[in-house]
Amino acid sequence: MSKRGSMDQPEVKRKRRTPLSCISCRNRKVKCDRHKPRCSRCEKANIACEYDSPILFSEITTSSIAGEKDNYNMFFVSSLEKTNKKNDPVIDEPYVSANGDTAQEKLKRINELKKELHDLEQSFNEETECFSLILDYDNNPSVHFVSKYNARLMAFGSFMMSSIWKRDPLMKKFIKTFVILRSKAIKVVPSNDPAHIVERYLPQAKEEGEPKYLKHMKIFEFLNSQLKSKKSTKIMLDKEGIVKKIEEVIPPLEVINFHLEYFMRYIHPFIPILDEHIFRSNIASIIISDNDRSKPKISLTSKLDYTRISLLLVIMRLSYLSLHLKISMTEETLSPIIDYVLSFPLNPDIFNIVQASLDKLQYLRKTSTETFQLLLLIRFYQCRACEDGDGFVGTDGKVFVGLITSTAKVLGLDTKFNDPRPIHEHEENIDMNSFPLHLRMNLLTRGPGPFINLWKKLGILTLEADLGHSMVSGACPLIDHDPEMSRNHGLMFDKVNSNVIDLKLEETIIKRLQLYEEIDYPVAQLFAKLHSYKSKAKVVEVEESLRNIYQIIEEKYRLVDVVDEYSRLSNVMTLKSIIEVFNSMLMIQYSLVLHQEHNALKYPAIEEDCKKKILTNIPTILTQSIVLADSMLLAWTKISSFTFNQLQNTEAEYKDFILILAPAIQNALPKLMMILFFISIRILTFSHAIKANGRSNEFANKIVQFEK
Repeated sequence: MSKRGSMDQPEVKRKRRTPLSCISCRNRKVKCDRHKPRCSRCEKANIACEYDSPILFSEITTSSIAGEKDNYNMFFVSSLEKTNKKNDPVIDEPYVSANGDTAQEKLKRINELKKELHDLEQSFNEETECFSLILDYDNNPSVHFVSKYNARLMAFGSFMMSSIWKRDPLMKKFIKTFVILRSKAIKVVPSNDPAHIVERYLPQAKEEGEPKYLKHMKIFEFLNSQLKSKKSTKIMLDKEGIVKKIEEVIPPLEVINFHLEYFMRYIHPFIPILDEHIFRSNIASIIISDNDRSKPKISLTSKLDYTRISLLLVIMRLSYLSLHLKISMTEETLSPIIDYVLSFPLNPDIFNIVQASLDKLQYLRKTSTETFQLLLLIRFYQCRACEDGDGFVGTDGKVFVGLITSTAKVLGLDTKFNDPRPIHEHEENIDMNSFPLHLRMNLLTRGPGPFINLWKKLGILTLEADLGHSMVSGACPLIDHDPEMSRNHGLMFDKVNSNVIDLKLEETIIKRLQLYEEIDYPVAQLFAKLHSYKSKAKVVEVEESLRNIYQIIEEKYRLVDVVDEYSRLSNVMTLKSIIEVFNSMLMIQYSLVLHQEHNALKYPAIEEDCKKKILTNIPTILTQSIVLADSMLLAWTKISSFTFNQLQNTEAEYKDFILILAPAIQNALPKLMMILFFISIRILTFSHAIKANGRSNEFANKIVQFEK
């Protein structure tokens, strides 16, 4: 039996560490620096330096690992003399490791380094080819938050001025310098009287009276002045108190019918929330009047009657506001009926009653379809006036957007259900006369066809309210706009299922909603990409989405020849959509210019490429600005009959749609002027730099053309 092992205890094999020092240093038992081909100690002692260890694996080649015969002997080279047998320079000889496992690990490490290098290149490309509207380049929020006294915490979107300045250091510095110079100039000017400014720039204003175009600006002054006329007071009333308040402000039945007719013809097509048959029947059961000229009495028998009478109050307020603006702008002779209708003012204070009715219904805890209709109508009104109680200007409607989208989910508007195929078969065996009046005209028992038709309209209006808020201020949509994901799409016109008495008007409404569905998802998808916290949008994808949206607008949204009032209504819908969409798309185009400017300053290696992209974006911005300005000018001349010279003869064809078009113009005009001003400053800045440096290239020539 061996002394080193036995049957029970196997022999222990000791592994010897591969020596890396030279033979001479090991024999002398001194530290070797392992330099090849001769270590420093052997060089000082002037003795031969030999190694019996493998050559360092750091110099291994792929061909050596493959096992070619020419390189096979190099794996086990043991001395300097053997390496010199090939008469190659020793210092240039590639050293190869003799350890196969170590070589494979080294190749694995090389592949890992290549992958890291590839990832770094990708991250660099993502940093230069991706951008966000809510995150800066350090992934910090770039939107602006402000807390107003006695109001909510407001988050301004990416299209607000304070948020844009964070992404635009050039204009931020320019405006800061301008404000400083202006404050210095004010100290020098002897008088700040506005009359001096008007007299200086408009000398004819003093002699000829007020300029005509200044008089037309009264419409915007009126819209903004309504903020001061509403007291944000909350009234807590019981049923008798609410009825008493309503009876104080409600006009005679003749005026109510006029407001209802005017609303259904000129305002309801833009917010089709009602089934006219049902609403008229419900109002007839609530309002009790001896004759058309007497003050009516109010009878509220159910909780939903609070919603119905509130709907009527908001409808009359919208109609009254539209009539008032129409008379102020056109200065036409008042007809007796309009003069009589306007003699019963409907002030913004009626919204205190509406709010009290909603509180009575506990609308934040419970809801219904009719309550949802009221919320949509209030939000529609907020976008055209300032009585939203948030201490901010109009055209936002921020307060009710979140409430509307949440209520829509509770009601199930984001779920999909199909129309019954034979709708008439469901109604053939139903004797509607056998039901009481209040049940006969109920939504659920009137028939499945009209109910589904109205249900789909409410779903599209929810998407429109959500996307409208995103386009005005710049925000991520709150709900999914994908038509394939449990969405009530596929709205079709059917005379039997019409929710409006005028079938031609119903057909026009359906066409508008169908047209909106085509533009809704592309725009919502673009906003979702640009306002995502998880990942930044790619510039290529954003540019492709913009081209797709412009193409849809160009192909689908076209003005038609005015033949009747329905074609005129269709043109108003088209103009409104073009103004709203181009207003938001211009802000995105401008953000692309800011992104390329940032890349050109931060990465000099791609400066020329960034300049080419800037030259591509600036003409697009100017072209789309012309389209937007042309649409706004056309809408303005049609609602006010304003002319630039004596030769033009423009009739105020859209005077009844002032409440629809004027807020859209009011929201788009400042942004259009801001973008054109910022682009002009950039062109002048580039031109000045080019002239100072005396350079002449493609970028310089383009800038000179823009300047001209």
